[in-house]
Amino acid sequence: MPRTALHAQRTPRRVPGAKRAQAEAEPGVSHVLRDQQMMTLLGVSRTCLHYLMRKQGLPFIKLGEGRGAALRFSEQSLQRWLVQHEQHARSCFPTTQVLTCGHK
Repeated sequence: MPRTALHAQRTPRRVPGAKRAQAEAEPGVSHVLRDQQMMTLLGVSRTCLHYLMRKQGLPFIKLGEGRGAALRFSEQSLQRWLVQHEQHARSCFPTTQVLTCGHK
């Protein structure tokens, strides 16, 4: 059997969106967001995102070493963090915005 035919048999065809659909069907699966997606989702700058990580305990996953390491964020962890900070903001500061960076 030629090598290409054998390779074609072993490698399943990828269906666009199949991975996302499979993850949506599995309730325990958490999606992972990139830092750019987080900035868009939260409506904050990169500086503010890093402030939230350092000072407000925004959970993150660091892939690699040093300053250039890629950052990822679990949707489940983000949801829990938002709920905690929303409740804190309601009880302490009912009229202030939840996501503030604290820098001028």
